[in-house]
Amino acid sequence: MTDTMLLRALSALLKKDASNLFCLIHYGSHKRDADLDLLLLTRGPTTWNTCSFGRLDLAAMQFDHFACLASMLDPMAIEPLLTGEVICGDRRQVKRLRARVVVSKPADTTVRYLSGRAQEELLAAQSFVKRYETEKESSFLLWALINLGYAFSYRLMSQHYASQPWRGPLTITRLIELKTSLEFSSLWATIRRAKKYPSRLKVRTLQHYLNRWAVAFLPKKEKRERGGSLSLQNVT
Repeated sequence: MTDTMLLRALSALLKKDASNLFCLIHYGSHKRDADLDLLLLTRGPTTWNTCSFGRLDLAAMQFDHFACLASMLDPMAIEPLLTGEVICGDRRQVKRLRARVVVSKPADTTVRYLSGRAQEELLAAQSFVKRYETEKESSFLLWALINLGYAFSYRLMSQHYASQPWRGPLTITRLIELKTSLEFSSLWATIRRAKKYPSRLKVRTLQHYLNRWAVAFLPKKEKRERGGSLSLQNVT
């Protein structure tokens, strides 16, 4: 089934519950071998869960929550909002939200929010590694790596908004293009490879990027106490 056929089939399926469907957004890379990233926005609570099926990644949330994340410049919302195409649903409301977000300068609360989300993603990565150590399920390593990718993203975005003139909201793709951190670009390249070949991902890869986190973001005093690295067991 081609990407176009898959999108049409999914769109037709969603329209059967049209009363709750707000819109379906296709975002990210449109290259032939890239993941097919979809975001389902609903008017009310939804039974749809985030799932992956081959190259298809589908996430779901209520539109009100999505709009809230966008107002905080959260990449979970900014990426589909700025790079996405509405396949079906309320295009006008999405367009209005996009117009508001691109001119909304980040407040101090936004910077603190993004910094806090970085810490949450880092701890989530640790949790997935612990599950891998217990259950030996390779998918947990992949999710840990993805969480690390978002931890770096949130932290670099919070630093950028706190220190740089406002030139509009950042997507992860734009952050990579700015070459804010070569390690950041390498991390997302590793994530893309790992999603294609999850069985090849090793614990030492996660340890490498945790060490890079320590070098980049830990205070100097804490770096000395930890010897310049983070353990998978004591991430804080």
